[in-house]
Amino acid sequence: MNSERAIPSDTRVLIVEDDATARETLADYLTDCGYAVEAAASASEALGIAERFQPELLLSDWDLGGSRTGIDVARELQAEQGVKVIFISGNPLHQLRNATRDLDVVRYLRKPVSLNRLTRLIRESREALVNDGHWVS
Repeated sequence: MNSERAIPSDTRVLIVEDDATARETLADYLTDCGYAVEAAASASEALGIAERFQPELLLSDWDLGGSRTGIDVARELQAEQGVKVIFISGNPLHQLRNATRDLDVVRYLRKPVSLNRLTRLIRESREALVNDGHWVS
């Protein structure tokens, strides 16, 4: 078994990705790693899920193919729930960083993302935030 997968976690992760294959791959992998995962294809679906799921981490694509973006979801969930954010995008990351200066983003990752790297970053981010008293479980 991969050592990245051997670390159980009760962290609640909300994935927002309009590409069905990418969304399902991320959700299946993170679930196998022990995370509590919900996934959405759109901003409106994500916000509806977040009301009941109360995610601790938002893992979102920037461009969701609709009128609302992953940035919109992140702004709303960070303001309402204090959600930590990791963005994954195929677009230039400097544009995403500029558009999210008002947000507290844990990481920006360029597609395609290594699943092992992603789980390592989630674990490291969670551990650092817990140690600093900034992660609420």
